[in-house]
Amino acid sequence: MTEYQAGPGRDLIDVLYEARVHDVNWACKYADNRLRIEAKIDLIAQRGPASKGDNAQVPFFVAIVDKDQNIIAKEEFDSEIEFRDGRRRAGVREEVEQIIFLKKGEVGADYEIIVGLQISEQQLKQNRGKRF
Repeated sequence: MTEYQAGPGRDLIDVLYEARVHDVNWACKYADNRLRIEAKIDLIAQRGPASKGDNAQVPFFVAIVDKDQNIIAKEEFDSEIEFRDGRRRAGVREEVEQIIFLKKGEVGADYEIIVGLQISEQQLKQNRGKRF
């Protein structure tokens, strides 16, 4: 995801920061009819030329979908990535817990966990407009 400074400019010189999900690690634990998912999510950001501050606010989400790809739960989070000592790149590990209540006959494999960056409508339009 690319975050630009306020205003109409969308050139390289207008970039505040770029961020991405670097890695996700899961641990699942069953208890009765519940499945507890513990996720460690590594986010990385790189400061852009328009950045004046020492941090980036990176919104991300964790969603649970069933086997028919219906979203049964989605939670949004905000992560602050701090650029210490004037560094251009930095990262943070966020730890998130989700619980799925399983119906009779269901198993954890009936569900999928999706992690992503929560982008704005403007960022979505920009992404859809890119041609590779």
